[in-house]
Amino acid sequence: MPLGRQILCDMWGCEGLEDADLAESALQEATRVGNATLIRSFVHRFSPHGITALALIAESHVALHTWPEYGYASVDIFTCGDADPEAILDSLIEAYQPRQVQRLTLERGHLKAGTESDGQRLAWLTDGSRTATGNVQPGRPERRTW
Repeated sequence: MPLGRQILCDMWGCEGLEDADLAESALQEATRVGNATLIRSFVHRFSPHGITALALIAESHVALHTWPEYGYASVDIFTCGDADPEAILDSLIEAYQPRQVQRLTLERGHLKAGTESDGQRLAWLTDGSRTATGNVQPGRPERRTW
């Protein structure tokens, strides 16, 4: 089981990309539908156009960035616990009515405890096909590049 789930989504041909009130209400409704605990939402309007809207949720975040001049919106949803990122995205799709949607779903934080008694041996699982192991020293995390 992953620690978190993340969805990255591109939406093309959207409606309402300049509407800050829509962004605010869409985020609030999406977090409600997705069983997420909304801590705070924030919407910033750019000049001459575009919006960034963020929902800080107890389970992580939902971010929406709009480019009205291209009819495009980018969505980043990261959740842990019982929140449902698919339901959050479906609600945002309903709010913005895109003609085309591309999504990438990631499972994040696959950890498996190793066999050493000190608990410092970890296996970092990425896509299930590649595994790297190593001793992780407190305060000195290992970096792995694939």
